[in-house]
Amino acid sequence: MICYSSGCFLNDTSISTSVKRDSIADILGPEFDVNITFTDGSKEGYHLWVEEKGQQSTLGNVKDSNTVYAVPEEVTDWFVELLK
Repeated sequence: MICYSSGCFLNDTSISTSVKRDSIADILGPEFDVNITFTDGSKEGYHLWVEEKGQQSTLGNVKDSNTVYAVPEEVTDWFVELLK
């Protein structure tokens, strides 16, 4: 789950279906910083860049600035609706 001040959302499947990108693009600072608590209780911080509906968003672990992941379009659509 991703937890923030007003609640938790998502599931491990959304994170595990993200696709690793080979290199980091010229990317501005993240729009959001989120803390993810996995089902085993471990926690990690991630940067999140949310795109428009129908596009892949980007997720990157705060401890590894050289690797980012493409988040599926369906998850981006969900983020967009959540953030309205």
